[in-house]
Amino acid sequence: DGDVVVQSVDNVEIWLHQKNLECLIGSSRFPPADENDIVHLPKPAKVLEILFHAIYARPFPDARIMELQFESFMLLAEAAEKYQVYSMVAVCKLRMRHEKRLRLLKYASTHNHRDLIDELQLLLVNVPLSELVKILSVDDYKTWVKHLNNWKRIKFIHEFCFRAFIGRNFF
Repeated sequence: DGDVVVQSVDNVEIWLHQKNLECLIGSSRFPPADENDIVHLPKPAKVLEILFHAIYARPFPDARIMELQFESFMLLAEAAEKYQVYSMVAVCKLRMRHEKRLRLLKYASTHNHRDLIDELQLLLVNVPLSELVKILSVDDYKTWVKHLNNWKRIKFIHEFCFRAFIGRNFF
């Protein structure tokens, strides 16, 4: 019963309401309709259905988001970023905290999600810099190296103090 037709890459039509799109999606990012008044989006229907669920006042499809295979989930996260569906971006970031970390680091660096990059740093402290240079933006890489050096100093001081403490007989 919508007034906008979106067609997925797998040729499924999804009917949406223009007012919801205008209010909740970055309209500058949404492509124009073709001569048949159809908006073609390069994502599969299962991804678009979940994405557009977020433009209506109803509960999020949490179970469906969690059930998506990683590749489909990343398509959803990228689509949420591209079309500026910020409520879906937030939900995707929550799931990402439990996903494949290097892929998530690349996503976070691409979309400048500093909070997610910061959370991943301690989890990825042992990843070789040769791998990280392929994933991170130049600025994120510089920040990563700076934090890594600080982390190594803190670790050294902690180990030194721990050894000194253990070496003494306090009892």
